[in-house]
Amino acid sequence: MVVKRLIERGHTAVGVSRSKPQLGELGGRFESRVGDMTDRNFVAASIQDCEGVITCLGQRRKSASFWSARTSPADILAAVTRAVVAAIGTDASKHLVYLSAFGVGADLKKHSIIFRMILRSSKLWDAYQDHANAEKIMNSSHVSWTIVRPPGLTDAEKEVLLVDLGDRWSSFATVSRKSLARFLVECVENKATIHKSMTIGEVKS
Repeated sequence: MVVKRLIERGHTAVGVSRSKPQLGELGGRFESRVGDMTDRNFVAASIQDCEGVITCLGQRRKSASFWSARTSPADILAAVTRAVVAAIGTDASKHLVYLSAFGVGADLKKHSIIFRMILRSSKLWDAYQDHANAEKIMNSSHVSWTIVRPPGLTDAEKEVLLVDLGDRWSSFATVSRKSLARFLVECVENKATIHKSMTIGEVKS
C-alpha cells in the first residue's frame, strides 16, 4: 500500500525486499530489487538515487497468532536497520521513516497491564525487543530519521487522518493499513518530522 500511495502522489519508487513482491501493474515509476537487506552494499546501491527511505519490515511467524513461532531471525529488524543506516551514512538528504510498533521503547510502560502480560507471554515480545534495538541504532546515528509507532492494523477500507497522539493512546486501539500508508508517505515528504518518534492513531471525537 505504501508503494501504491507513493506512485499516486507522483513519486518514483524502488521496492527493496527479501522476495519478489506481488504488486500488480504500477507502471514505469516502480522498480523492484530483491536481495539481502542486511547487506549494506546491496541497500546502498538500491537507495542511491532515493530521497526518502520507508522501512516496513516485520518479523515473520508461522501464523498470525501472537504465540506462533517466529520464522525469521530474532534480530532481523535491527540487522536491516543497521545496514540502512550504514548505507545512508551522513547523507542528510535521505529521510529514513521507520515503521515500529505501539509501545516500543520508552512507551512500553504506558501499555495497560493486560497488554504487557500478553506481550511478555507471546512471541510479540521478540518483535518488540527487535524494534527497540532498531530504534536505538537510529537514535545513535547521524541519519535523518522518523520513527512511527502505530497500533494494531486492520484491512478496513475507510481511510482516516492519523496524528501523533503523544501520551493519549490505548493499548487496544487499531487503524487501517490504508490510513497508515498515507501517514508514512506524508512523513517522508515532511522534513518537520525528522528526529521525531510518533505514537500515532485516530483522533476520537
